[in-house]
Amino acid sequence: MTTATGRIADVIEARQNVSGNVVAALGAIADSIAPIRGVVTGVASAVEEQSAVTQEISASMQLATQSVADVNRNREALAS
Repeated sequence: MTTATGRIADVIEARQNVSGNVVAALGAIADSIAPIRGVVTGVASAVEEQSAVTQEISASMQLATQSVADVNRNREALAS
């Protein structure tokens, strides 16, 4: 019986060691993910800002196109 009890204790100890190693590895993974999360958040913010600027540029280009068309119509009207 003592031998079986000793083996059971060894198995339990080995499993506790493995569990401790798994917990440590998961902690290291979580620590590695934290800075990446910050970078991803920064990239998402930059993309959102770039999208807003692109929309502003598009609106400005449409206004410029309309202004050029108006100038051309006025020029043609004066030339007639």
